[in-house]
Amino acid sequence: APHRHPNLHQIFVLLGGQAQIRIDGTNQTPALPFVLSVPRGAVHSFTFAQGTEGFVLTLPVTEFPAAFGEASALRTRLSAWGTAPLSEEVRDAVLAISAEHHGEARDRAVMLHARAMQLLCHVARGLPDTVAPTSIDKHMERFDAEIRSHLRDHWTLKDYSAALMITPTHLNRITRQSVGLSAARYIEARLFHEACRLLAYTRMGVAE
Repeated sequence: APHRHPNLHQIFVLLGGQAQIRIDGTNQTPALPFVLSVPRGAVHSFTFAQGTEGFVLTLPVTEFPAAFGEASALRTRLSAWGTAPLSEEVRDAVLAISAEHHGEARDRAVMLHARAMQLLCHVARGLPDTVAPTSIDKHMERFDAEIRSHLRDHWTLKDYSAALMITPTHLNRITRQSVGLSAARYIEARLFHEACRLLAYTRMGVAE
């Protein structure tokens, strides 16, 4: 069903079968195999034929500033959704991620991050150039940076809007247009994501 991810970028690598995709009101049925890049905030849905095979890689955008940050050379091409024929480099990269993910080698998390960056580079190379980031994109990046810096400081919406030098109403308008959430709900989502990350990657308990 149609849905969107405020904080996640997804890469779909479909190897065989058939898939109909709908993203931001556009319908496509690309010839398989293909790779699809879905940026955060894009409304998307799928209809897969029985037996369709492939991989989905879901990445928290804040964990990959080298790919999605303001200074990234990949940012422009990854900021809009796009499809491309599946290259050998993308196929090999996603298979390497799958093998690493199912293994138990030393420094597994570091290697997975590195391999994910490699995959993003190959995907970005295959996607067409897109328009430069809009002012809304830039405001959202600044908003994300402020949230990262003050996640534990219990900042209110007024605090964030003051730091960004815009009104709370304008900040709400920006977040709704970008990720489909109010600014307050977006802050809550980021807090919840950080709590999940700490539970998954540290020894902190639920109460902490």
